[in-house]
Parts: sequence; C-alpha cells; structure tokens
Amino acid sequence: NNLFFLSMNVNFTPIQNFLLAPGEKNVAGHILSLGKELKRYSTRNLADLSYTSPPTVIRLCKKMGYSGFDQLKDQYL
Repeated sequence: NNLFFLSMNVNFTPIQNFLLAPGEKNVAGHILSLGKELKRYSTRNLADLSYTSPPTVIRLCKKMGYSGFDQLKDQYL
C-alpha cells in the first residue's frame, strides 16, 4: 500500500491523522524539514523541491484544513 498515516503538529498542537498519497508525503516531509525557511517558498517552489506539482501541495494543505499554502505558512510559522 502506497498510503500512510502522518500525524503532524503545528505549534505543538496535534491536528489529526492524515491519509496521504506518496507525493503528499514528500511535500509534508519537505515542509517539516524546511522549518522557518518555508516562508520563502511559493507553492511552485515547494512543488519543484519535492518533485511534485502545485496541485499536490494544495491538496495536502486542504487535507490539513487550510484554504491553501499561504494559510498553512501563516499558521505554521
């Protein structure tokens, strides 16, 4: 099975468990590894870095309850 569960914390508050596709997992890993540097990235930049597409980045953000990547950055950082 190529799907997995990820439990992600934002500001040390557990959000929920997510069922993610492989590309979304890759994006999530980059978000976590970038930390505060994430603020310098656009949706396209993050997609390029993670070898995915902007829609994959947006899908991940929406699964996490955000309207898009900008809202995730605002609340994550």
